[in-house]
Amino acid sequence: MLWLPEFSRMFSAKRTLLLLCLLLAAVSGGCGYAPAGGAPSVMGGREATLTLVSIEQPTVFPWVNYTLRSSLRDEIASRNLAVWVDEGEADYSLRLRVEALTMRSSVRSRLDAPLLYSGSVTISAVLYRRGSDNNGREAWRTRVSYSDTFESGDEENAARLLFAQAARLLADRMRHTF
Repeated sequence: MLWLPEFSRMFSAKRTLLLLCLLLAAVSGGCGYAPAGGAPSVMGGREATLTLVSIEQPTVFPWVNYTLRSSLRDEIASRNLAVWVDEGEADYSLRLRVEALTMRSSVRSRLDAPLLYSGSVTISAVLYRRGSDNNGREAWRTRVSYSDTFESGDEENAARLLFAQAARLLADRMRHTF
């Protein structure tokens, strides 16, 4: 019966190691890490209201304003960054400027129809806080750029995907309060 004491010592060592690992996991949870979904945005809490005042875009595409507005509204709503207000007063107002937009088709079918689009967009955003005198003070400013290639036979659909990703980047930046 020589193996019994060794077995009980080995079992005890495994149990001790397991308890140490559980203790380490419980203690390291206090390091301050938290998922970004609950973090405050540059507008403070989720109850802040936001309106989009303007979109400046020097492109010839008439659908850019609608596409960018709806993509950003959807991202802000899905992340609970603020309450989107289409009309009326809001705590914050946002101004967007499409600084650059490039769409190019690169692969064509036998019928000379585009199959692959490459696109890039650069957008600057300025957020203003409504003051007591109704003059907005600049609260935050950022600039995002995004480039990608899309398998789409439609330029507008490829651009819609491009703007959706740029809106995600803008919403990500709104979580950076430092």
